Amino acid sequence: MLPETTEDEWLLAYTMSCISERCYYAGWYDGLEYVLWNALTAGPRRFGHDEISSDDITALEMLKSRSQRWIFFDDSTEETVISIEKWELKYTDFVRNNPAILKR
Repeated sequence: MLPETTEDEWLLAYTMSCISERCYYAGWYDGLEYVLWNALTAGPRRFGHDEISSDDITALEMLKSRSQRWIFFDDSTEETVISIEKWELKYTDFVRNNPAILKR
């Protein structure tokens, strides 16, 4: 994570990573950002060895709303902050082309 992040952005990335660790024993499971974004509207769901709970969703929603940002993983920049507007476009395009990502 880049050091220029705000506290809320850092907490958002940390929360997302903790869910990934709990559910897949991975710091950032491939496609995590898409599955978590989907859970914000679809609700709690099974994910790997555990679940994305209503408490997880509440925390993610609160941090997303406070920061007006989302986090995605990029191979060169790793955890990367993006505005909600740009993320929604990226999410829609990616899920349209990779619908299986949400079935994990």
